[in-house]
Amino acid sequence: MVEGSVARLEKIELGGVEQWILVRGMDPGAPILLSLHGGPGDAQIPFARRTQAELERAFIVVNWDQRGSGLSYRRDAPLSALTLDRLVEDTVELSRRLVKEFYGEPIVLSGHSWGSILGLLAAARAPELYESYIGVSQVIDVAENEKRLFAWALGEARRRNVARAIREIEAAGPLPYSTPKAFRTVRRWVGEFGGRWKARKESWLALATLLDLEEYTLGDLFRYAKGQRTSIQALADDLAAVRLSETIHRLEVPTYFVSGRDDHISDPSLAREFLHALDAPRKGWAWIDDAAHLVPFEQPEAYAAALAHYAHDARGPKALSWQIAG
Repeated sequence: MVEGSVARLEKIELGGVEQWILVRGMDPGAPILLSLHGGPGDAQIPFARRTQAELERAFIVVNWDQRGSGLSYRRDAPLSALTLDRLVEDTVELSRRLVKEFYGEPIVLSGHSWGSILGLLAAARAPELYESYIGVSQVIDVAENEKRLFAWALGEARRRNVARAIREIEAAGPLPYSTPKAFRTVRRWVGEFGGRWKARKESWLALATLLDLEEYTLGDLFRYAKGQRTSIQALADDLAAVRLSETIHRLEVPTYFVSGRDDHISDPSLAREFLHALDAPRKGWAWIDDAAHLVPFEQPEAYAAALAHYAHDARGPKALSWQIAG
């Protein structure tokens, strides 16, 4: 731990349930960033040291293993308690706690993929808690997105003439998918074709994490895997029903979206259409090149620069003129 920095792993209670947060930053006076992980169930704490060094120079970063995910997974917790609305309430409760603990000022809220659904809904529900909202690989309309994802995967398989991919993707359709396996199959091929991770396989990050565990034990990684499965099972219906373009037309906080140029998991055009129509005090969009869906892991420096830029922009009457790297 660097002298003067902030670094702690802490068990807290949200909605009557014990959950875990990791708080890290180089400057104790930096803005607070609550980062909402993807998934459902893709807890981010075990990867923070590998991917967030630059982010921690600009913010005090709060990573939270959401209810049912990672360190916050409990085998005896009822699935009925794991809902989208409950997770939004947890987000608001944690945000209020952070505002009270750090300076009493609104915080920066960011969500990636699944976390971007929680983020938008939390910003709409309790705007007084947030200085800005930054959606990364923002999800808007899950049903429409799934149609585009499926069409891209099949089109790419045909363009590349990959017979196995064509066969498996066609067998997985038509939408809606008949089984969870069909859902996973299409996403696996999107990943193979570079629509989830642009340049590298995700396995390198998993291996690097195994070699450098700090906040997690090997046993916690098994808990992580169980939390993923449980979260997807419990939240599948809530996720499928998400149509944020129908429910959110105004946000009272500055709102910014960041997208990988080659994202084919969360179609950027849906997010751009939503942002263009959204009524908000300030708005912005950043493309990150050489990245697909997993921007925070693929291009951590450009991702950190984008978040720092927009957190600054939200405070001033005039937009900054310098360009975002990436």
